[in-house]
Amino acid sequence: MKTIRTRIKEIAFATLYPLFRLLPLKSGYILFNCDNGKRFSDNPLALYTELKNNSRDYQYIITLNNNQFEKNTCIPYMSIRYLYYLATSKYLVSNVNMYSGLRVRKNQVYLETWHGTPLKRIGDDIIDDERKKEKQEWLLDASHWTYFLSNAPISNQDYESAFHINPNIILDYGLPRNDNLTSDTQLYNAFRSKRNIIDRKVILYAPTFRDNGTTVNFNFKKFAEQLGDEYYLLINFHRLYEVHTIENISNVEFNDKLTIEDCMKVADILVTDYSSVMFDYALLERPMVFYPYDFDYYSKEDRGFYFDYTQTVPGPIFYDQDKMMSFFKSVQSGDFNIARVKQFAKQFNANAEQRNASERVIRRVFD
Repeated sequence: MKTIRTRIKEIAFATLYPLFRLLPLKSGYILFNCDNGKRFSDNPLALYTELKNNSRDYQYIITLNNNQFEKNTCIPYMSIRYLYYLATSKYLVSNVNMYSGLRVRKNQVYLETWHGTPLKRIGDDIIDDERKKEKQEWLLDASHWTYFLSNAPISNQDYESAFHINPNIILDYGLPRNDNLTSDTQLYNAFRSKRNIIDRKVILYAPTFRDNGTTVNFNFKKFAEQLGDEYYLLINFHRLYEVHTIENISNVEFNDKLTIEDCMKVADILVTDYSSVMFDYALLERPMVFYPYDFDYYSKEDRGFYFDYTQTVPGPIFYDQDKMMSFFKSVQSGDFNIARVKQFAKQFNANAEQRNASERVIRRVFD
């Protein structure tokens, strides 16, 4: 059953949006939408930063539900002001579905930046047939995209299949958010000094979001008891997890302050399952370990994959936490194949060598 708030938003959209579309288009306005106003980060933030740094004369409208961002106009998602700028801004930049009822106007430009690299199936390619309505909404939104930003040419066919888009609208320049994803010695050292863990390796655990709502299968207390003397565990859950509660455990930290980019920069090793963070982290050329504890279910009944997971991921795979922890107890730096990580990074990131995705997008999309 739809909530009253959702129904009110639908009525407001159906009533006000068509009226706002009758108003003149604002040629210098850019409406940014990241995760429907939950935060301002990811590819939209990277493009905004590049535009600002190059003194572009635009008016920036940020979709942000509870905060202010610099001195820009910030508006809550699906508010009346959001509908107004959705209808009248020359440029729309989003990393998610802006709203399935959107109809792009003549001379309006809609750039879909997306928010990751497709390992797991997305859009209309998702195996789960119970998500038909969600798929229809994505396809309707995709029919209005002017440009779609791809991480690399290797993924273009997957995007075409998932969203039924014309290959001519795909810009395979790499993800703008990764242009500045490089080692940061100052941040790396400061993170350790503040926590007094200079002598320990930091493991970043970043699992994907599970559509069925299940929580991650990871015993954090056991990790601390068996590996806490050698490792520090930094946990970063997917952006779609709304609530995170973890008991206070020594040498285990749930991240609620650092961006995912900074989490990657301070980590010595990444542990993940199917999250696209693996493609980003590979750019740092550091070790990765894979913990897909629900592999059979996820690959056959939930999302499914675009390629052979076990043959593609650039690191050891463990389906059991105890076996993974045993590996960490005895692992040596030479046990990781960094050359394979580098190859993986270049294969899935068009901007792996030249970090210029933001610059290329701006030259192509904006006046």
